[in-house]
Amino acid sequence: NGFPSFKQLADRMDLSTSTLRRRLLAENSSYQTIKAEARKKLAIELLVTSELRIGDIAERSGFMNQTSFNRFFREWTKTTPQQYREQHR
Repeated sequence: NGFPSFKQLADRMDLSTSTLRRRLLAENSSYQTIKAEARKKLAIELLVTSELRIGDIAERSGFMNQTSFNRFFREWTKTTPQQYREQHR
């Protein structure tokens, strides 16, 4: 889905997974939080700057299908991806 696994990320940073987890907790964060924010930013950028179909944006943002993307996007923005696109173009 374009995002490294937690283990891959720790390896790239030359850290053990437990050390990375501990450091993220010290920052009051988590891998899932960072990954969700990155997915959100990518989706918003693609909605506003591209002509890609919503399903393609969902896939590029790491979602298995458009339905789950729509559900998460609505939680993030209180609007659908299509409505967001129309409002921010």
